[in-house]
Amino acid sequence: MSAWGADILREKSVLWLLLVRLLFLGAAAAATSLGLYYFQRTHGLPRPEASQFVFYATVIVAGMSGLASLPGARLSDRFGRKPVIYGGMVLTGIGLLGMALAPTPELAIALFVPAGIGIGAFLAVDWALMTDVIPKHTSARYMGILNAGTAMATPVFLIVGGLTMDAVGRLAGDPRAPAGPVAAMYVAIGFLVLAALALRQVDARRRELGEVAEMAAA
Repeated sequence: MSAWGADILREKSVLWLLLVRLLFLGAAAAATSLGLYYFQRTHGLPRPEASQFVFYATVIVAGMSGLASLPGARLSDRFGRKPVIYGGMVLTGIGLLGMALAPTPELAIALFVPAGIGIGAFLAVDWALMTDVIPKHTSARYMGILNAGTAMATPVFLIVGGLTMDAVGRLAGDPRAPAGPVAAMYVAIGFLVLAALALRQVDARRRELGEVAEMAAA
């Protein structure tokens, strides 16, 4: 129980960053976790072909994420953590919006490229921001708590996005309505907007520098 002590409630930036991770990674899961429904229902592909497109999408996202990680980290050292994370959110949002509007599965697959770049930039720089804001005397514990946000992100989105997809299907009178997965993509974009708003509340100064500034102000 001591690992979940109430002292975390005093760490406002850590709590906001936990919410940022939960929302962003939930949105990032939309493209792959609901990909099969998206390609089957929205683009009318048979299951084997839809599964193949999901495989392509997963490879693209993983590849682009890996390629974007190092440049994203270097840019964050030059321009700061938050600007690069916001840029990653924008790119991911462009990919999700493009998928929601894409008229063909081929174009949808191409839009996984900016989404993957945005996800890679976020993952690299968010981790750096995490190490900046957590208390240094118990850093491993706080990293574990923040990773709880990572573990919860996909299930939380699947609940919200899945319920939205089903609700749209019921309204359309067709459980397999093409608009259902599209609506889930818009929910993911909403997650990104909320993540960006939550990030504004995070004090991005390195922990020791922030503590020195607070002591000087006092």
